[in-house]
Amino acid sequence: MTNKIDAKGNTPLHVASMSGHLAILKLLVRNGGNVQMLNKEELSPFFYACENNKISVVYYLFNLEKDFKINEKYMKRENKSVLHIACQKGFIEIVKILLEHRATVDITDEEKLTPLHLACSNGQFKTAELLLKAGAKVNKLDKLGKTPVYYACTGDYKDIVELLIKRKADINKSTLNGSTPLHAACEHEIIDIVSILLKNGAKVDVQDREVGTPLHLACRKGNEHIVKLLIDNRASINLKTKNDKMRPFHEACKNGHCNVVDILLENGVNYEKENEQGWTGLFFSCANGNNDIVKIILSRKTDVNRIDQDRTTALHIACMNSHEDVVNTLIKKRLM
Repeated sequence: MTNKIDAKGNTPLHVASMSGHLAILKLLVRNGGNVQMLNKEELSPFFYACENNKISVVYYLFNLEKDFKINEKYMKRENKSVLHIACQKGFIEIVKILLEHRATVDITDEEKLTPLHLACSNGQFKTAELLLKAGAKVNKLDKLGKTPVYYACTGDYKDIVELLIKRKADINKSTLNGSTPLHAACEHEIIDIVSILLKNGAKVDVQDREVGTPLHLACRKGNEHIVKLLIDNRASINLKTKNDKMRPFHEACKNGHCNVVDILLENGVNYEKENEQGWTGLFFSCANGNNDIVKIILSRKTDVNRIDQDRTTALHIACMNSHEDVVNTLIKKRLM
């Protein structure tokens, strides 16, 4: 009776473990309940106690001196272990218990993520600290080549970033795609972390395989504060990407970020540089219809009749995209 299963294969012990009813769990065990039975997802009462932060239940189950296969990877949970689950959720007491019972601190799931990766990506500072004290490798790579500090830089977790740096995290380690923690911080527009990384020697002109440098990303996002910070730290404002020769100025114009355009111009950007297609910032501004940026560029010495690889002018582009105000601005400039 105590081992009767429901439609999901759960026994009364599974249910008691999920809800943390220790007295009921003890009663079931005394009456023949099997604490090692698995449900249809091949999950045990022990797993559910860990997943739901039922500390007293976990202690009790360990005291039964059963073999709970503490490092087992659960297929229905992306091959995560109970330590992965507890670290992801920040269940610090469960983590302590598991480590005391010799859980493997750097165990990996199907994405090669360690418990430290998950603690960092979910902002679990105390958990990350505990894992590091237990010997977790600070520069372990997942399947995509991302380190724990890379994940910490994708969220507003500057305390974790600082902790990892103190533990010798490699802040310039590139992913398989060439992206660095500085790219991640710029992508997510977290200026405090950008500042921390730069102060600790982050390389500012590393290119990934998609967007380019961190400055390319900041210009695409339109975050003028990060743009200024990167330029103040000697980011190359005219650097082109390897695949399509896009420059930070192109990204700012393409995405209509007027303030960023102003910052780049104030810092001496070469606004006449072309991408692989032969487009300058003026072409991108005409394509998206940002007349303010068009006017800013035309207020400087520029060739309004420049042609791209297809012998198309900025006026062609504005007409193709039905931007009447931009067409009017270009015509007035050509008549001057």
